[in-house]
Parts: sequence; structure tokens; C-alpha cells
Amino acid sequence: TKKQIYALGFAIYGLSEYVRATGDEEALQYAIKLYHSIEEHSFDTVKNGYFEAFTRQWTAIADMRLSEKDRNECKTTNTHLHILEPYTNLYRVWKDDTLKKQLGNLIRLFSDKIVNPTTGHLELFFNDDWNSKYAMLSYGHDIETTWLLDRGLDVLGEERYTRELKPMIADLVKQVYE
Repeated sequence: TKKQIYALGFAIYGLSEYVRATGDEEALQYAIKLYHSIEEHSFDTVKNGYFEAFTRQWTAIADMRLSEKDRNECKTTNTHLHILEPYTNLYRVWKDDTLKKQLGNLIRLFSDKIVNPTTGHLELFFNDDWNSKYAMLSYGHDIETTWLLDRGLDVLGEERYTRELKPMIADLVKQVYE
């Protein structure tokens, strides 16, 4: 009864990994179809980023949370992280220009909106305007983000992003271990 963008991302990840292993064209087409659904329904064309969840019919839903322990906000680090991961994997098997643009955009969202420049940690829950009102830390997400961003940068292959963002990744790693 709920379309959780986080979960759709994992479906893309699994399908694209299957394509990497087998070359199965039907699996690739399913992954691409899910990618287009996320882009059509979840991508915020006005304020950027991806909305959390929808009803089965892709309409607004009151409770967007992935679990009861989460805050009910329309954008989260967790969803963005698990859209970055499948988009990176999909780009490995489908070199589409629009996907490349969205992958680069996701990477920029981490540096521009999600990583708090003062604390060096991730903010976790955001309203529609990318404001976070929660002082929470998730060291697990901090470290997971470092290797997913690193992988995304490598697969994207854009030197300008790599040059600018690798130091931010190194800072995130330091924050976790300090």
C-alpha cells in the first residue's frame, strides 16, 4: 500500500547487479523502468532531491517514514544514500546521459545539503526546503556514505567532482573515528 523510494532503490540495485553478472536485457529494462518511475514521481524538480514515499497510486502520503523510529520528514539521508547506491550500479550497465546527470546531482546533494559543514557529520531528516531540525548523529550512515560516495565518484568518472569531493569524504571518515 506504500511506495517507499528507499525500497525501489534496492530493487534497481539488485536488478542492475544481476545485469552485471548475466547481461540479462530483461532485468536491465525493469531496472530502467523503476529508475524512470522514481525520476517521474519522486524527484523534486523545484527544490531538488527525492521525496520519501507515496501511496500505491503515487499520491502524497501522510506517514512517509521507513520505520517508527524515523522522523516523518519528506526527505532523508537514508533514502538519498540508497538512491545514490543503485543509480551508481545502474550507470555501470547503462551509460545514459540523464542518469549520469542525476548521479552527479545526488553526489552534489551530499556536499551541498546533507553533510553539515559545521559538524562534518550528516544531517538525517529534512523538510521540503532541506532544513533539518534534529541534532542526531549516525556514525553508521557517515561511514557508509563515504564508501558509497567514493564508489559513485569513481563510476561517474567526472574529474571536477572527484577533485572537489574526495577531501569531503576524507573529512567524513575522520569525523567517525575522532
